[in-house]
Amino acid sequence: MNNTPDPGIENFQSYIDAQQHIAEQAAATGASVILSNHSEFDNAYNRNRMLAGRGDGPHPYELGEDWVQRYFQVMQGCARAAQLRLEKEQSQREIL
Repeated sequence: MNNTPDPGIENFQSYIDAQQHIAEQAAATGASVILSNHSEFDNAYNRNRMLAGRGDGPHPYELGEDWVQRYFQVMQGCARAAQLRLEKEQSQREIL
């Protein structure tokens, strides 16, 4: 229910806060891999197939610490953009 200002604005803030917390934990532990719960978006099917034949080659899920942090920045930025859209919609409704 993030397509209306109420409860969308608050929901997006909870998401942003959670992303910040997870990003801090990832940085503290040196996380270099992202496993998504949306495997259709992260090419997991092909990455899993690559695991079997990689030998000593690079691990297909290994991205590096910088890319993990960039992921969290992008996710927070996208959520904030959606939140701003709802805030604008809310303020326009208040003017009317």
